[in-house]
Amino acid sequence: MQRIGLVFALFLASCTYDAPSEITCSAGDSRDGFSCVDGYWVGAVPGQDMPVTDAAQDVSAPDQGVDQNTCVRPTAAEFCAALGKNCGMVSGEDACGESRTELCGTCTAPDTCQADNTCTCEPETDEIFCSRQGKDCGSLSADDNCGAARTVDCGTCGNGETCGEMAPNVCGCPCLIDGACVAADAINPNNSCEICDPESNVSDWTIATGRACNDGDMCTENDVCDASAACAGTAKDCSGVSTDCKTGTCDAANGNCVAQPKPVGTDCTTDALTCTTQACDAAGTCQTQTANGTCLIAGTCVNNGTLDPTNSCRGCDAATSQTNWTPRNGASCDDGVACTVGDVCANSTCAGTLEGCFINNTCVADKTPQSAGSCFVCDPSNPTTYTQLPANSACPVEDSLTCTTQSCNAGGTCDTVIAMTHCVINNACVTAGTQNPANVCQTCNPAVSQTAWSNRTNGFVCGTSTCACTDGTCQKSNGMVCN
Repeated sequence: MQRIGLVFALFLASCTYDAPSEITCSAGDSRDGFSCVDGYWVGAVPGQDMPVTDAAQDVSAPDQGVDQNTCVRPTAAEFCAALGKNCGMVSGEDACGESRTELCGTCTAPDTCQADNTCTCEPETDEIFCSRQGKDCGSLSADDNCGAARTVDCGTCGNGETCGEMAPNVCGCPCLIDGACVAADAINPNNSCEICDPESNVSDWTIATGRACNDGDMCTENDVCDASAACAGTAKDCSGVSTDCKTGTCDAANGNCVAQPKPVGTDCTTDALTCTTQACDAAGTCQTQTANGTCLIAGTCVNNGTLDPTNSCRGCDAATSQTNWTPRNGASCDDGVACTVGDVCANSTCAGTLEGCFINNTCVADKTPQSAGSCFVCDPSNPTTYTQLPANSACPVEDSLTCTTQSCNAGGTCDTVIAMTHCVINNACVTAGTQNPANVCQTCNPAVSQTAWSNRTNGFVCGTSTCACTDGTCQKSNGMVCN
């Protein structure tokens, strides 16, 4: 009756398998019309028992028991395994249809029991990662709680602490002075000769004997800390700026060496020259007094009017300067250049004006022809050779006569044409028929010659009636020359 009631209840609950007595099969197994479900044999008809063929060998078949029809309650381990849980308190219905709550075990580190009652390792946060290892600064590489390799920035130190000062990745305080953390080698703000030296004292300032410092005195140098924590230096040596007329001293305002003038009139180094005397002036300069009428130039006494042996455009002009050569502006000189003219001194330099050309080592004036009647001339734009003038251009040297016309021909010579009504005699225009003032028996006769006097026709009466021209001479019939 008990079996019938249980089966009926299971049927009403739509149970599709009999309660097993224990885990008897593996997923995927089948046998005699039964299938393995959640580790238990399940028949096609509710309440159906798996046939027993050999009880001695098949003691795990469903409902095996005293009466072959009783569901054996699963153990807690079987209950948890059937639900796939392995940790924590689990509530559910077992294979016999019973609602129950069981402890499904505990997790082994590093796994922890999750909300779904399974053991899983939950990676820790970066903060916990650093905290678990007692680190609070810098980059830390290690295995996390799940055994995975991680590198985490554990942060930076504050309040003057130093990362790794006392231990790796741990903020440390090198010196704790007056309740404040002080970094190693930090300088006491009230005394630059005291520092934080953890190896000497972690609770007070340490005297930094020999450390470079600044004593605040601009006129000392090589300042260092002494054993009493005082900063002191040696006086700056300013003797390098001292002279015969100045004393080197240190300017406290800026620490620069300055030369202070000695009293006016202080004797200074003599030059052993007979024309000079020396004494310090108010500016601290050793002044040399040069005798009147002389110059002291480059350490040498020079008489007034003497020219500079290296430059004739300078000389001693004591009225202008007794210490330097005076320019002889406007004085004639020779610049040594053959083709310059008007050489004069200007600003201590002798210079002339280049004229014309320099052809065949000879100076040639501008427009000068190569030879008489030549149309090859000096052209300064081409100063080393004669330049031919274009055909039909004016001749370079004209005769300035009104009765002639002149022009260059293609061959580079000058052609001169005399008007048919004139002669050119002794470089002067003479009108045709004009008598030679020196010889009555000669006239300008262009038909005969335009460049010389022409004889009159023989028999031309000249002088007195007894005289007549014969071959250009005025003479008597007896051959005597008429006066």
